[in-house]
Amino acid sequence: MKSRTTGAGSGIAAGAWAWTNTASPCTRACTAICWSNGPKECLEFSDYSFDEHFGRAISSFPPREVLFDYIKGRVEKSDVRKYVQFNTVARHTTYNEDTQEFTLTVEDLASGTTTDHIFDKLVVSTGHFSTPNVPEFTGINSFPGEAACTPTISAAPSVLPASTCS
Repeated sequence: MKSRTTGAGSGIAAGAWAWTNTASPCTRACTAICWSNGPKECLEFSDYSFDEHFGRAISSFPPREVLFDYIKGRVEKSDVRKYVQFNTVARHTTYNEDTQEFTLTVEDLASGTTTDHIFDKLVVSTGHFSTPNVPEFTGINSFPGEAACTPTISAAPSVLPASTCS
């Protein structure tokens, strides 16, 4: 099996994993306090345990930085970075019913050039945590609380010490 992975970021990760919004110290602080949204026992790689990485047991719901450190360790151990084309974004895809193949057009962000690649299978990972996707349903407009996405969060003072966001 041959595969190709592209990513808009220039390093190991993007989005909430590598959030560095210099325009908003408050947003950076809110991202920094995020914890995993599932127990580590459900997030663990089958061939790389948390115990192996950290050399000891850790809590079931680790902070973002701890989970990110674990993921970086797995990336290094398996040497998967060589399979990822960084600074590249998918621009367009089509499916050919006759050949049952996908044509994926990608753009190299450094050079601005685009290339087409043919695949029999296509997996789309859209980074849904970086762009708010607010559902439409009855009652959403009368919700008395605040709904926020990490990049746009404005209510950090309600969850952080006032000095963090002053």
